[in-house]
Amino acid sequence: MMHTAILPVITKKRLTEVLFLQLRLLRWAATAGDVREDGCRAWLQSVRRYRGQAKQIAAWVWGSENRYGPLERFAQGPVDAKRDWVRRLTEEAHRVLRCPRGGLQPFFEEQNAEDWQKEGAAFLRRFYEEFRGRGFPALLFCNPGDGPLSGQTFLDAFLRANGHLCVCPACDESSFHTVARGSIRAEIDHYLPKSVYPHLAIHPFNLIPLCHACNSWTKGDRDPLAKAGGRCVLEDIWLPYRREEGLSRRTYLVVATTAERSETQLGPIRPRESSVLPSWIESLSAIFDLPARWGRRTDMIGERLFRRMRGYLRIPFDTTGQLSQPEARGILEELLATMHDEDLGREPDVFVMLWWLAKLIQEEFGLPEDGSGTGGPLVEELRDWSKETATRAEALRLRGSEIWGLLVEGGSQDQRF
Repeated sequence: MMHTAILPVITKKRLTEVLFLQLRLLRWAATAGDVREDGCRAWLQSVRRYRGQAKQIAAWVWGSENRYGPLERFAQGPVDAKRDWVRRLTEEAHRVLRCPRGGLQPFFEEQNAEDWQKEGAAFLRRFYEEFRGRGFPALLFCNPGDGPLSGQTFLDAFLRANGHLCVCPACDESSFHTVARGSIRAEIDHYLPKSVYPHLAIHPFNLIPLCHACNSWTKGDRDPLAKAGGRCVLEDIWLPYRREEGLSRRTYLVVATTAERSETQLGPIRPRESSVLPSWIESLSAIFDLPARWGRRTDMIGERLFRRMRGYLRIPFDTTGQLSQPEARGILEELLATMHDEDLGREPDVFVMLWWLAKLIQEEFGLPEDGSGTGGPLVEELRDWSKETATRAEALRLRGSEIWGLLVEGGSQDQRF
C-alpha cells in the first residue's frame, strides 16, 4: 500500500472468530456422517468454545439455504480428500494470520476441482456475503455484548483507527469513502481475491477499503502472488496492515522534465533503501497500475501543484514585488515540508507532487549541499507571481466583501456568518 492502514484490534479479533468458526464447520462436515442441524448442534456442544451458544449457532447456520446448502453438498465428497483439503486451507489461513510466509495454493489452479470442493469454496465465500449484507449476529462471538458485526461496523472501526488517512491507501489518487444517508459507503477489497483464495474471504488481514478505481477498475481479481513464469510467496508482496509505514515514506518517484518544461514524465517508484522493497513495489505496480495511472494525469496533477505553489506565495509574504533567489527557494522548501508533513495521506496526489516539486527545486537551485543552481524559468515565474500578489490580494478582499454581502442579503433570517 502507498499509505499505512491500521487494522482495528476489535475488527481483527471478531473476524478471526468468524474465520475459525467457518473453517471448523467445514472440518466437521468433512468427517461427519450426517450433516444436519441436530448433528451440528451436538458437535458444537462438544467444543468448549461454542458450548454455551451451540443451539443458537446451529440454528443460524440452518436458518438459510445459502449457508447450510453448500455445507451439506460439500459433505458428500470423499472423506480423506475433504479432510486433507480443509487441513490445507486451515493451515494457510492460520499462516496468513500469524506468520505470513511461503506460498498459497490458488483454488482455481487445482487440477480437476471436484463438485464438493466447489461447494466448500462457496460455503466460505457466502460468509462474506453475510458480512456485507445483514452482518454476523452477536451470538457468533465470545462476547455477544459487542453486538453484531457488519460491513458498516467494519468501516466505522476502520475510519476511527485511520483518522490520518483521507485518500485511498493503495493509489493516493482519490478518497476511498463517503457518508450518504447515515451510512458509510466504501468498497472493501479482498487483497488476495476470494475467487482465488475462498478461505481468505473474511480473513481480517485480507479486507481493506479502497477506492472504486483500485478495487473494481484496476485490480479486480488480479492475484498479487501471480507473476509471469511462476508465483510469488507472501514475503514478496506488500500485505495490508503488516507494515509500520506505507511505501509513500519509503520510496521515491523518478521525475523527468524536458528542457522547456513543456512535458513532465513520471518514471518508476524506487526504494530509498536496499531491502525487499523492490518486489513489493513490483507487486503494487502490477495490480494497481502504478505509476502509469499517475502518468496519464500529469496535466491535472501539474496544474494542482502550480496552483499550490502560487497560492503559497500569498501566505507568509507581504512583498513589494521583488523576490530574491533565497526567498524563492525558501518558499518552495517550506511548501515541500508542509506537503510532506501535513498533506501526505490526507490530500490526493501529494506523493506525486512531492517528488515533482523536489525535482523542480533541484533543477532551479541545485542540491542543498552545493547550491550550484542559478535560478531559471521557475524563479522568474515566482517573481512574476509575487509582483501580482498585493494587487490580487486587495482585489480578492474587495470581491470577498461583495460576495459576503450578497450571501447575507440572499440568506434566510436564521443564517449567520
